[in-house]
Amino acid sequence: MKTKYESSWDQYSKEWERKGIAGKDLGVEWGDDSLTRDIHEKFLAPRVASDATLLEIGPGGGKYSAGVSPLCKKLICGDVSSEMLKRTAKRLGPDANLETVKLNGIDFTGVADQSIDFAFSIDVFVHLDLEDIYVYLREFQRVLKPGGPLVLHFASLLTFPGFDLFFREADINRAQFKQIGRINFITPELARRLFESVGFIVDEIDEQISPRDFVIAAHKAEATEDEDAPARAKRIVDRAGGGTVARDLLGELGHAVRVAPDERYICKTPIEIAGDERECIFAHPPSQVGYALTIPEKAELVTAAGMNPEIWERCYPDGILFRIAIREGTTETELFSQTIHPRERHDDRKWHEIRVDLKKFGGRVVFLIFETRVGPGTNDFNWCAFAEPAILTR
Repeated sequence: MKTKYESSWDQYSKEWERKGIAGKDLGVEWGDDSLTRDIHEKFLAPRVASDATLLEIGPGGGKYSAGVSPLCKKLICGDVSSEMLKRTAKRLGPDANLETVKLNGIDFTGVADQSIDFAFSIDVFVHLDLEDIYVYLREFQRVLKPGGPLVLHFASLLTFPGFDLFFREADINRAQFKQIGRINFITPELARRLFESVGFIVDEIDEQISPRDFVIAAHKAEATEDEDAPARAKRIVDRAGGGTVARDLLGELGHAVRVAPDERYICKTPIEIAGDERECIFAHPPSQVGYALTIPEKAELVTAAGMNPEIWERCYPDGILFRIAIREGTTETELFSQTIHPRERHDDRKWHEIRVDLKKFGGRVVFLIFETRVGPGTNDFNWCAFAEPAILTR
């Protein structure tokens, strides 16, 4: 079944000849030649290396694709609309270094994890709902290599042209009457918040590029040197009785989505329980740590849940809920859920080993969530942790 985005943009493409400008390609209606040139020269061309693989989301008629394709080794264009992809391929020609990926409107399935050197999208995110913007940012985090730049273009509600259009169209874009191609507005600060919430580092916000819109240039954090990774991988494999560490989630914490009241709630730290010291994701409740990733084939999730012995006598009186889940689109599957209560139950004063078979998710793009929760009341000494979380393959 087609999504609303796909149906609308397929139809838009098919109607272009009827309403288009003679001799022009689809996309000229979204900004003049000078704006196209400014965006290409300031934000795109300087970030393209000759050996790079680029990802463009929503190429439309290939207006920006045509400019960057000659500069890179490979250009991947992803779109929910097959008709738009056909237009881009036709414009670039049969000999172009182009790969097209038909997107599902949910994620970037078809684009491999950490395979992209530079990603961008122009004239697209101005049409997206806030929730789609956020989830797609998680997907950019998944597919970009460490250090990879990202450039996105938005419509600002803070400009006069932006608010004027919002004012004129607000009444016709309500409830079930909302138009798919309508302009959705955001503010630069809200956009920055979304970028940073999924781990991007914002380099520049250009609010002068056009009277109504702004462009954000950001990059994925560089991979940090982790001298403990080989020893940690050996411990994980030995503890699991074999296998290969496909994803060291503790080592990837710097690229994870973190949701907590304070940034200090989530960090990397060692914790020792009964003489067994392990490196951990410290996750003081309420905390959520999320990873957008492709689950390998024949995979298993391994970790352990525990609480720092220093607070066993002082932690929350009703215990702490440790939870792990996978989200795929609108569906969430709970993988693990357990309340740990070392203050009242001495049997909980240990590492609680967690092993989850992920075979049924093999090859699928998911959002993997580690969560801690606590009820109302004092929350001062709930020092919780997931120990050395990793995905193994066998």
